Amino acid sequence: MGLADAPPASLVPIRSGDAGVTDTLKLMAQVARQYKTNPLLRQTSARIVQSCPGKDELCEVSALQAWVSSNIRYVSDVLDVETVQTPDYTLQERYGDCDDHSLLVATLLMAIGIPAAYCAMGVGGGPFSHVLAVAIVRQHTQVRYIPCETTVTRDPSNGQRIGVGWWPPDATCVRFWHI
Repeated sequence: MGLADAPPASLVPIRSGDAGVTDTLKLMAQVARQYKTNPLLRQTSARIVQSCPGKDELCEVSALQAWVSSNIRYVSDVLDVETVQTPDYTLQERYGDCDDHSLLVATLLMAIGIPAAYCAMGVGGGPFSHVLAVAIVRQHTQVRYIPCETTVTRDPSNGQRIGVGWWPPDATCVRFWHI
């Protein structure tokens, strides 16, 4: 790819520490709200869930989580630089880190009418270092928050394959951000 073919990009200053976590979550929420009406993302989401029974949001959430987990490769950010890709770019290029995966999952959920949130967390007692999308599913009179981890494929504690609803067993500090 030559410089003329490079995707558009913008640099946005992000503070360090807890303030930087807030900045990143706020940016991710703004991007998801902007892209949820993107025809490519809505079409992709609808195709992924087409085998689910109508109005079966749990099936749809599971299908979207599994698809992103299987089809979007985990690639770390640029060394010492926090980056956030737009969901259409992540979908096109098929790679990204945890915030790119989470942004794509949240946007795909919202594109078919399922509310979403983000959950930033630290693991093993460390500072904030990971984020995942959370689907918000209404069942009768209850609301369920369903984690959609897509960058970890096996539970580190037992080696079992993980799916929708898995929560990191060593999550410590946690911050939810509704979109």
